[in-house]
Amino acid sequence: MPTKRLPDRPDLSHLKNQGKDLLAAFSACSADALQRIREFHPRFSGVSDEKIAAAAFTLSDAYLTIAREYGFGSWARLRRQLDATERRKLDLPFVERIDDAPFREAVHLLDDGDVEALHRHLGLHPGLARRRVVFEGGNYFREPALLEFVAENPIRNEVMPPNAVDIAREILDAGAKDDRRIVDSTLALVCSGRVSRECGLQVPLIDLLCDYGAEPKAGMPTRKRGITRSHSPHNSGTRRSSACCSTRERIRIDSTQCSVTRTLRPFTRPRLRGTRRSCGC
Repeated sequence: MPTKRLPDRPDLSHLKNQGKDLLAAFSACSADALQRIREFHPRFSGVSDEKIAAAAFTLSDAYLTIAREYGFGSWARLRRQLDATERRKLDLPFVERIDDAPFREAVHLLDDGDVEALHRHLGLHPGLARRRVVFEGGNYFREPALLEFVAENPIRNEVMPPNAVDIAREILDAGAKDDRRIVDSTLALVCSGRVSRECGLQVPLIDLLCDYGAEPKAGMPTRKRGITRSHSPHNSGTRRSSACCSTRERIRIDSTQCSVTRTLRPFTRPRLRGTRRSCGC
């Protein structure tokens, strides 16, 4: 179930009424209400309808569910968006919403395709490859790590550097490979992305991520991301290798069946940082 987007002029009383309506629907054991609670309230993730209906569920719980439906981690964070200045931040490009300066610089280097500079930067900031940033108010890509920016999904620039595989390998070797959640979620973004496919980088990136221990099912649409087993990269075993091959082959088939008729965009280095790029097909 996708998150909602706040209206241009959100009203606190309207949001509160949504919470009260959800609480009333919960009391009536509405199947839709139980599904929304399971989807968005962290305490009830994966819990059956019967257990949710039998649990204590207060107005505060309803407010939290509403906040998370809109893509915010708490009711307090949602209320903060009633400020027009805060709301305008949601419309900024992702990179301009990153407060972590070293992380923001790493994204710029990634977009530039500058492997050597990125290598030096990651060396100066140990742990950066496993760090995350928070984007609120969105459908997905809410807490991405640096590696996930490689996938260009969601679309930020409409183009990828031709050495994106080398960029991804650099980030993996800098520590991202030690976090299976990062590797698996990046695989899911690559598999579902349009730009990586059009740039001819989807399959090479899938191969790389599988080589670094990505769970092959993470790239399939039925996969529930975020629930993974611990696994050591480069130690897949025969069964995992077979599964990887199957996933890669399926992506190749899917890619050839897509009616991509537009000319692939040549990679051009970004213009001055802080300006928007206009890339046409």
